[in-house]
Amino acid sequence: MTILLPIGHWWMLLNNMYVNEINDCMSFVMLCDFLQSSLQVACILTQALENDIDVFLVLFMISFIGSMFLRLILYYHYGNELLTTSQNIALSAWQSNWYDQSPQVKIMIFTVIARAQKPLKFYLGQFGVMSLQAFISVLWASYSYMTLMYGLN
Repeated sequence: MTILLPIGHWWMLLNNMYVNEINDCMSFVMLCDFLQSSLQVACILTQALENDIDVFLVLFMISFIGSMFLRLILYYHYGNELLTTSQNIALSAWQSNWYDQSPQVKIMIFTVIARAQKPLKFYLGQFGVMSLQAFISVLWASYSYMTLMYGLN
């Protein structure tokens, strides 16, 4: 059984039209979110270290930082999922029984393999890729900002 798509659909799939559209719209926003989140966590932790705080404020800070980390983990987890899944597409296509198929299916599978050589990625502006390594970078940046602010006081 052969699945036939119109030429326009193949062109969109081969050229990452959907991922490119998301990157065009959101990469600068995600870069700003990256910087804002790391600075915000640093400010909250610096305030928690400097002041005598009551239980209500501690609970508020914990819930706020927890919800922020949950949001960041979701962003960077799905960015990482896109990256790792797109890296595995070529291997999965190669491991299928493509050699037992018709020449048309072989050409389609080779096209998929050729396209999958460049993995799909969500970007943080022009500076990096949204992945779990970028999430760890948010944590490191927060720690660096916090030590800088705490050292200035």
